[in-house]
Amino acid sequence: MKTWKMTLLFLMMGGISYPIGAQAELSANAKVIATGLNNPRGLAFEPRSGLLYVAEAGLGGSNNTTGLCEQAPPPLGPITGGSTGRISVIDASGRRFTLVDGLPSLKTQFGDILGPTDVEFSQGKLYVLIQAGCSKGDLNVPNAVFEITGGVPRLVADLSDFTIKNPQSYPPDSDQDPEGAPASFKADKQGGLLVVDANRSTVNRMTPDGKVTRFVDLTQFIMGFTVYDTPVAIDIDSSGNVFVGSFGYLPFAPSSSTIYKITSGTRQVFPIGWGFTTLIDMVFGPDGALYVLETSTANTGNFPFLIRNTGRLSRLNRYGALEFVTTGLDMPSAMTFGPDGKLYVSNRGHGVLGLPGQGEIVKIDPGPRR
Repeated sequence: MKTWKMTLLFLMMGGISYPIGAQAELSANAKVIATGLNNPRGLAFEPRSGLLYVAEAGLGGSNNTTGLCEQAPPPLGPITGGSTGRISVIDASGRRFTLVDGLPSLKTQFGDILGPTDVEFSQGKLYVLIQAGCSKGDLNVPNAVFEITGGVPRLVADLSDFTIKNPQSYPPDSDQDPEGAPASFKADKQGGLLVVDANRSTVNRMTPDGKVTRFVDLTQFIMGFTVYDTPVAIDIDSSGNVFVGSFGYLPFAPSSSTIYKITSGTRQVFPIGWGFTTLIDMVFGPDGALYVLETSTANTGNFPFLIRNTGRLSRLNRYGALEFVTTGLDMPSAMTFGPDGKLYVSNRGHGVLGLPGQGEIVKIDPGPRR
């Protein structure tokens, strides 16, 4: 199966020219509150200050590790590395400040960008999830979780090492990334972090002291199908059940994304949601509803398949039916609820023509659930 590498191409897009959809206007309940970001990805509010922290994958680089280690295979590789990734802080007026810069930022042969992919607060500490590694052009920084203290990153868990030493049950062909591709993470009630790997279709758990274990191997379930499903999103409900959302697979046909429920305690896996296209993030709201973010809901039928300005935010209403909240988003990549009950979305998070400063944060009033 050679679906993962082409699917991952679309998860961290940065320099591909996508056609613009006819639906170019944001819904009336959404407005841009911050601009000037470089491929913004995961975001989180600091509980005490209410400031918004954003992971930015950056603009890539030109460092090459070919010959030094096993490389990500073509057509993605060889991937070149740089240090233009950063963590930014957005204040209430929409001003952006740099908390940490010089983080890994990697560019594939297609121009898509990898790097800092998510941020999360757990037990008062700020963590950042970084996708890097020698196989992707960075000799010094692996796929990893870092703790940020006083603007200084400290390695907590080496996910590349864990992935290499702990392969999934049903690997795809030899075209898999040697070090995996961690896509997002979520803090649990015990202070651990659950990390979903889009390349390996696994969920791993990191303890506060950096120990990593396999939480669940989704390949044991997904292999009932004919392709890898590319899980990219994760959240936990009030009962401790874990929900994982998949981006889907080429050619991203309508309704090809799936939501899986991993039961608390027993860790049984059940598919519980369909009807989504290129699902990129999901989160439980203060109203108890599950909100789902889709990167693009239209398809050209040919490369590069996805169409700009067709991103969508939906939720499941109290009757289990799908309810559209916001349309007209432009290649969104992540979202989080703010302390004001509004949703904040990394828009243009997958890059627009590879130009710097095109990313933005969109604030959405979801309104009452029906």
